Amino acid sequence: MAIPVLLQLSASVGANTPLTLAALLSAGIWGASTCITSDIGLLTAYSTKTTVYRHFKTKLPYSLMAFVLSAIAYLIGGLFF
Repeated sequence: MAIPVLLQLSASVGANTPLTLAALLSAGIWGASTCITSDIGLLTAYSTKTTVYRHFKTKLPYSLMAFVLSAIAYLIGGLFF
């Protein structure tokens, strides 16, 4: 796990440690749920009896919306905290 190393690195360069931890965790969760070959996507597609691509295609707009909103929140958090 790279999180302890990256938290030490963020502290050494003066970055906001809680904001760094939140960014690392949300990136990992977003990547795991959005990746077309992740176990979450494969299991959901299999259990709903649909194709993986169709599941990915229907989930992508919601994932992108969450990505944009969190990117805006991190930009605001980075500017003010």
